[in-house]
Amino acid sequence: MRQSQFTSIPRPDSRVLGFFKFFFNGGTDHTGGTIHPLLSGQATSLLDDKTDLLAIRSPQHRDPLSRFLRDHWPASWYQEKDYAQPIVHSTGHRVSTFPSRHVKLAAAVLSTFIAAGLLVGSIVSLYDVKEPRKRLAMISAWTVGFAICVGVTTDARRAEVFAGTAAFAAVLVVFVSGDLGGGGNIAG
Repeated sequence: MRQSQFTSIPRPDSRVLGFFKFFFNGGTDHTGGTIHPLLSGQATSLLDDKTDLLAIRSPQHRDPLSRFLRDHWPASWYQEKDYAQPIVHSTGHRVSTFPSRHVKLAAAVLSTFIAAGLLVGSIVSLYDVKEPRKRLAMISAWTVGFAICVGVTTDARRAEVFAGTAAFAAVLVVFVSGDLGGGGNIAG
């Protein structure tokens, strides 16, 4: 029972693991100076196997978009703020922290704009197309684009990706077949 509880604990984030590897194994810091390793001998490979490690507190949102934003978040924005002072460790490596709620909010706003852009963009592009074959090709292309965006920006399961993509395609087909696009019925 304990073994199953331990195996369900998530692995550490690559960004965090990279910092700890640098902290213990040394390297070049942000100023170009050399940081001497704290570990030597066989202990230097201690953090190499990610499957042997557990994260006591992992990020709440582990979807690909949130991970990307977390890995590339400009923490330098927060250095003047009271809640995110840069930390300088004894090794000389500088670490800046930032509130995770900002990443969560940015991911929500960005995914909302992507979803709205895909829907509005597809409808606007289908509006002037009159030829049925071109419309079908455009519906197919927009649907594939939507499925890719859902797969890349969310942690949706396969069934959820299929359901969302089917709903998106249905909206486009209703738009085209309902003569809302001004081009007549798709079949004729």
